[in-house]
Amino acid sequence: MQVYHEQIEQLQAKEKLLADENAILTEKCQAVHNDQVTEAMQADFRVLENRENSDVETELFIGPPETRMKQRPK
Repeated sequence: MQVYHEQIEQLQAKEKLLADENAILTEKCQAVHNDQVTEAMQADFRVLENRENSDVETELFIGPPETRMKQRPK
């Protein structure tokens, strides 16, 4: 019976150590995740800033099609 009590105590001590280690690793993981989210948000913001500052000219026309005279090859 004494052996079981010793094993239970050892397992409870190990459980406490693992719980403490888990808490530390969880904090580290959250810190890394927060850094990644911040970096991603900054990258998104830079993309939005660049879109606002870039004008692109195209030959696209919105409206009814124009009638065009096709030139016949000679």
